[in-house]
Amino acid sequence: MEVELQFVYRGGPPLVVPTRLGDLELRRSRTISILDTYYDTASLELRRSGCSLRVRQAENVARPLLTLKGPSRRRTGAKRRYEAEVEIDELPAQIADMSSLLREVELLDRLHAFVELSETARLVPVGALRNRRSEHRYEHGLHRLDLTWDELEYPTGPPEIRLEVEAHSEPAERLLDRAARELRALLGDGLVKPERGKTRELCERLYPELLAA
Repeated sequence: MEVELQFVYRGGPPLVVPTRLGDLELRRSRTISILDTYYDTASLELRRSGCSLRVRQAENVARPLLTLKGPSRRRTGAKRRYEAEVEIDELPAQIADMSSLLREVELLDRLHAFVELSETARLVPVGALRNRRSEHRYEHGLHRLDLTWDELEYPTGPPEIRLEVEAHSEPAERLLDRAARELRALLGDGLVKPERGKTRELCERLYPELLAA
């Protein structure tokens, strides 16, 4: 289960790494390059159901990562959703049948629990997103928050900077509101709530006519 806060940064001053967040100390920072390839049907049935399916290639890992996310629910400002990740051996260009791959990694039934797909529906690549990510981990005892800054390059339209704060333990979830207040105090009015998630933003830019139908 993924529990996180999401923001878009539209401010002018450069981002500054806080040394503490939610009263937790900064323990680790790193920057990585990521390429996410998203899959859906030709009519974007996953997107319409609030789900996402992607293959991530990151420079810090040897194998691609397949990720399935279910519909999100809001709880006290944080977004909560099902998330499953599994390493795979194939790159997007090598995946001939995504449904077969999902069956092999035991995620096809979970996808069908979220989305009612017809027997003829095929899961195909619908878009890719390049990301220069800055990751910062804050920890103390059982509490852990991860702050990520994503410098996103979409296939079309202007780039975008997004921030996410994810709680990696139940004790840390109660620190999310405090972390949000601290980030707003640090970054000012340039930090705003996103109108939609990254996957939705990607599809809106590439296929507005499909989502409007």
